[in-house]
Amino acid sequence: MPYKPLSKLPELFKVFAKIPRTAEGVLNFINTYGHFTNAGLAHRTGDMVPAVLDEAEEISKRLNRLSLNSRLGADIRITTLHASLVTDRVTGGVELKLTPATLRDALWLQLAQAITEGAKIRKCLHCNEWFRAGPGADRRADAEFCSDEHRKRFNSLQRSR
Repeated sequence: MPYKPLSKLPELFKVFAKIPRTAEGVLNFINTYGHFTNAGLAHRTGDMVPAVLDEAEEISKRLNRLSLNSRLGADIRITTLHASLVTDRVTGGVELKLTPATLRDALWLQLAQAITEGAKIRKCLHCNEWFRAGPGADRRADAEFCSDEHRKRFNSLQRSR
């Protein structure tokens, strides 16, 4: 059964990358967003915690490399995507629709889309959260903060030291 697109959560990959590295962290994420793989769903045994934690760590590492303007490294591994041509209801044109088979694949697809859309992934100097900057994002390409509020707080803290 294909995993529904995460249009309401377009950056869930960032949430996943920051889950606590514990069995409880994995369980909370899966209880909130669904089974990570089809194996966990099909066999009713659940997803293997170490494997889920490895995936979270890998996405986290890639985001850190991207935030430092480093090269991505290895290819992104999306196991199964269902592709179809659908009619756009607004324009009447035809578009390609990719539907990931699992939550795991959806998270990797989100990361791949974020990278290929041209926006930069940055880490806020104040809160240490990842944010998009550049084309198609709310922040300039050279932004160091996820918001103006965080820029002001950071600079205020620097002045008070």
